[in-house]
Amino acid sequence: MKPLTPDEISRRQLYQALPDKWVQDVSGEVPWAKQCEIMRALVVHPRVAVASANSCGKTYLAARLVVWWLAMYRPSIVVTTAPTDRQVTEVLWREVRAFAAKAKARGKGLGGRLLLTNKWEFAEDHFAIGFSTKDNDPDKFQGFHSPHTLVIADEAAGISEMIFEGITAILKGEHNRLLAIGNPTSLEGWFFEAFKSEGWWTDHISALDTPNLKQNRIVVPGLVTAADVEQGRIDYGEGSPLWQSRILGQFPDRLDDTLIPIAWVEAAGEREPGRGGEVVVGADFARGGSDSTVFVARHGMNLFAAEEHNQKNTMEAAGLLVQFCKRVGATRLQGDVIGLGSGPMDRVRELMPDLEVVEMGAGSSAWDDANYANLGVEWYSVLAELLRTEKAGGKVFQNKRAISELTSRKREIRSDGRWQLEAKEKVKKRGGRSPDWGDAIAMCYAPRPKAGLIEYYRQLVEAKNAPVAKSIAPNLLFNGRTGGVEVMGHNRRPAEPKSDLQAPNVQHLIDVYNQAFWGAQPKELCVGCGEPFRPAENRITDFIDSWHAECKPPF
Repeated sequence: MKPLTPDEISRRQLYQALPDKWVQDVSGEVPWAKQCEIMRALVVHPRVAVASANSCGKTYLAARLVVWWLAMYRPSIVVTTAPTDRQVTEVLWREVRAFAAKAKARGKGLGGRLLLTNKWEFAEDHFAIGFSTKDNDPDKFQGFHSPHTLVIADEAAGISEMIFEGITAILKGEHNRLLAIGNPTSLEGWFFEAFKSEGWWTDHISALDTPNLKQNRIVVPGLVTAADVEQGRIDYGEGSPLWQSRILGQFPDRLDDTLIPIAWVEAAGEREPGRGGEVVVGADFARGGSDSTVFVARHGMNLFAAEEHNQKNTMEAAGLLVQFCKRVGATRLQGDVIGLGSGPMDRVRELMPDLEVVEMGAGSSAWDDANYANLGVEWYSVLAELLRTEKAGGKVFQNKRAISELTSRKREIRSDGRWQLEAKEKVKKRGGRSPDWGDAIAMCYAPRPKAGLIEYYRQLVEAKNAPVAKSIAPNLLFNGRTGGVEVMGHNRRPAEPKSDLQAPNVQHLIDVYNQAFWGAQPKELCVGCGEPFRPAENRITDFIDSWHAECKPPF
């Protein structure tokens, strides 16, 4: 390598101290004030964490630092990572390539081989590389050793503790730096903790501090605008968790009563679970005003389609729902029948007789009625668990309204110790919107009452107990007084238990059936015989207790 002249040494020292000056001289770009401050902080501080609002130039900043580090230090290594391949390839490394092209156009070729595989090679010990952490494998970071190492963790809130440990393992050289940058969407994890820990230089980028907002005009094309902020006010609601994260660049207030954190929903929008099994449609019907009628569809755990309609009457909503169900190939429809939903649901049932139509009532008794006041809060709790365990996903979770409504829904504890959802009137009073998208998605993922029964018979057959399944299929009933499932004879009295039903695995299946099917729709029992009433069956009642007609009440 040709030795540097004294002038070149002096200029390099200047550029090492002022990365923003190097960016300007090489590409002609002028970073704005907050970007300059962060660039210079990385010169001095080994660990830098930046929580940024949307469209404030955080990826622009990270990409320029990749190239600056390679140009300033030889040999050196730069490793960039993010939770998904898209964030690495289509976002950060696209900016890297754009900067290289600008520099070349100005006669400032940077050398090396810039590959489409997210790698920039100068020598075996001098390169930059980018890869995702979606497989949560910290071993990816093994083998990177250099006296000058820079790691950039983009969308850092989505990077796990395990990966963070892998990152810190390679920051062992005499001169190393870590830049963690991203939207502040999670109130847990190493990125959140960095803002409360010693050894980190931290800062926030608010949309309100950008040049376009400060001067109320387009100063830097591509940065957030006043119109974007106003749209965020409409979509998210000022003061909401999404407003704090995406507009102010602040971590949302710690809300112990919030069911679903932003990070869970955003991560779901980046996942594409495999499609298989039933295609289920969830439908929430507008009650007028600014409310919306929303249809969503999932194939397996993949939420892949959605529609929103405003100001539609009952029959229009029915027609639109029929079209949507046909278009997505629905096998089951789960829709709200409280209020205006019963008409469209009945019409769909009439026009699509092969479609399973399940009527959903958020106010009905919960399956787990010891912990939940009604099915509505239980649906949201089921969805929260599917998001937490990274089972649910799909592109519909990227919808702004869906993110806002799912993450803004709160729950409250009642005096009897059970959870209930915050009333929609309270949501609107604090500036939120009716959770039409949230309710449709929650209903779409809600298990249907008969799921436990179907699974029960399937497992019995797999366990080679098909004769037992066949013998009890028409006559399996729940006895609320004993809390169990009984085989019922034709005279409606409990039959003698069959030996096959005593096996431990079968008892477990009975428990599944008991919980999933009968727990969903609690049955009223006859005081005389203790057996449940069948739908539309005649009964005698004193408005406190009820009897079968043949059980002869004592009056």
